[in-house]
Amino acid sequence: MAEVRDAAAGVARYLGKELQLDVKDTDTVRFGVEIFLDFFISFGFIFGVAWGLGILPYVLTVWLTINGLRIISGGAHASSLFRCTMIGTVILSCIGELSFRFGPLISQELLLSLLAFSVVVSVYAVYKWAPADTPAKPVVSAVKRARFRRLSYIFIAAWAVVMSGLIFWGESPMIFALVVASIGGVLRQIFSITPAGYRFIVVMERLFDSAVFFLKQ
Repeated sequence: MAEVRDAAAGVARYLGKELQLDVKDTDTVRFGVEIFLDFFISFGFIFGVAWGLGILPYVLTVWLTINGLRIISGGAHASSLFRCTMIGTVILSCIGELSFRFGPLISQELLLSLLAFSVVVSVYAVYKWAPADTPAKPVVSAVKRARFRRLSYIFIAAWAVVMSGLIFWGESPMIFALVVASIGGVLRQIFSITPAGYRFIVVMERLFDSAVFFLKQ
């Protein structure tokens, strides 16, 4: 959003003047402020919607899972903060709602099967495509790519252990629903690093643009 960029630039100019920063350091401050504002706006909107729908714990679980893995595995992004927020809100809300509705109805055996499936798919996708980058921020270092891939494996392993513990000892419909939400988050993030995930974002952006154009008529 232009407003976010303008606000970040204003804060950076003020801090640069007060702290006597050079141009490079001022631009670094601007970038950091812009990232913070982007996160705050996106976070606030997504969780405002989730709270309004009464599915906040499930959407929060999905969000934490996706972002925990995304930091190290990369993945497709929309071309703007607004589009990313809107698309993310729809996807997270759908996963959260499905988890809330159907998670408590799933048996322990089926949940373990879903977890095993998720681990297998995730390990394969990480081996094949992680870390997935974008033209604007490619990971060109072979050392860094190997490190991010290794961290992705560690995340998946640790996540699987935690989810298994919750399945075996949680013994609560809400716990099962939260596990389903987390599985949905992992699958969503893993999908985003595949070529199909990148194509999906392109299609979603086109649909979003068409919807905006229709609403303006």
